[in-house]
Amino acid sequence: MATINNTLTRLGIIDIADSIIADAVCGANQAHLILGPPGTAKTSIGQYIADSLTRIMGTEYTLVFLDMQTLDPADLAIPMPDPESKTFAYWFNEIFGFTPDKPVVLLIDEYSKPQNPASQNAVHQLFSKDKKTGCRRLLSMMLHPDSVIIGTGNLGTDGVGDMVKSHTRNKVTMHYVRNPYTDEWLPWAFEHNIHPIVQGWVKQTPLCFASYLDPDFASLPDDIKSMVYNPDPKNPARDQGCVTARSLEFASNVFHAYFNAQAMGLRYTEQMLLADLQGVIGNQAARSMLVFKNFAMELPSAKQIMAGNAPYPTSIAAHIICSLNACVWIAGAGYGLPAPDSKLEVKNRISGWFTYMMGGLAPDAQTMFVHSVKDAAEKAARKQEVTVMSKLWDLTVTTHEFQKWASLNGFKY
Repeated sequence: MATINNTLTRLGIIDIADSIIADAVCGANQAHLILGPPGTAKTSIGQYIADSLTRIMGTEYTLVFLDMQTLDPADLAIPMPDPESKTFAYWFNEIFGFTPDKPVVLLIDEYSKPQNPASQNAVHQLFSKDKKTGCRRLLSMMLHPDSVIIGTGNLGTDGVGDMVKSHTRNKVTMHYVRNPYTDEWLPWAFEHNIHPIVQGWVKQTPLCFASYLDPDFASLPDDIKSMVYNPDPKNPARDQGCVTARSLEFASNVFHAYFNAQAMGLRYTEQMLLADLQGVIGNQAARSMLVFKNFAMELPSAKQIMAGNAPYPTSIAAHIICSLNACVWIAGAGYGLPAPDSKLEVKNRISGWFTYMMGGLAPDAQTMFVHSVKDAAEKAARKQEVTVMSKLWDLTVTTHEFQKWASLNGFKY
């Protein structure tokens, strides 16, 4: 007897978004429902899809956002009587920004756990196309035929009250999102100014993105299982914060506030820092990240590196942080240096950094620096954008020190 494979394929959020974009561009234009654990960027992906379609299609796609946890049917539209025709017409709330004459990306957030079931019923019709026009309809409003409909929600097993009815599942393309992989998250973190300490900690703790849905979850170390989202009622850390892509961004904000407060002479103690981190990523991850931060504080300053008298850290964690910091101070202000005032100054900083880097920095930290800048530049090129990182990469490849490093490491560019 054949064995049935019941394992669903869970994709990263960018893979899901790109498949939705391809579906829209190629004209299929299905409705979509993205389900996955908390903090996996299901909500924030709407703007990425709208921006991508605008660029590819040459037509502006506006993001319209509906939050089902706060939405009441009367928030959408109210029926207004027409005495002459003796009918009602809906007047729509302008706050949502519906544009019937232009395509929209309509993101129905938390579709699977609405505050009011009547709201879910009102938007449910968007998952089907009107038989006469081929357009999607919200109450009496026909949306532009190229509009894209996306619902989001958590999984039923996440334990937060989500439920999607069978007939709804049969009207949409269901997408199941997984937690990001470390090598997916780090380039995003670099581009979005996630604090280097948080980036370095994730690099050192890749299992922080483990999921309770993973087949080997039960065999993971207890400290990892207590860091991640786990709805098991027996989980002792269930009522704490946990590590997700979203909460790591919050942890980054905490570190930025901590170091900025110190620079400004404001009171922000390490105990306060620990408490704030516990509030966003839970106790186990917060204490682990604080230990990492204290190792990383042995870093040399940018001024020491450029002067040629900088010591090398003793921990690999500090090497990684040092490399991530260099991405900041080479092209901008920070770590003891003002912002560069010319391309020549940036090239001098690149040369100084590569001289220091090749003198004794851990190979992983060296590679991380080069790939961080290169990957960010390539992403900007795909979007046809000019960014600080794309300019930095263009200057980097022209320096003698980089060319020497590339030759020694067999790096092709």
